[in-house]
Amino acid sequence: MATFPYKDDNGEWHVEASHVNTVQISYRCPFCWSSYKQNGEPSANAKSTVHHHGSCGEVHNRVEHRGSHCDKEKGAINIHITDKTIKDARLRKENGDVINE
Repeated sequence: MATFPYKDDNGEWHVEASHVNTVQISYRCPFCWSSYKQNGEPSANAKSTVHHHGSCGEVHNRVEHRGSHCDKEKGAINIHITDKTIKDARLRKENGDVINE
């Protein structure tokens, strides 16, 4: 099995979802950062940005094909919901705060 993120032979990116609930799928974008230096590189303490997409009301393992929300990398993205993905009735931020109730 490939290590995430990776780009397939068709030029599409594959990422692993960090969280999923019946409303959203969330994943850490390998291209977007919270802050940048003037030269365009991520700042030393920058954190990767979390993107959200609709989950179609499902929380089971699967691959969802979506259009990227990323300003740095446009195009298709395949979001893998795996056994490592946190499945919850409520979506949480990485620090545990509830995003939606």
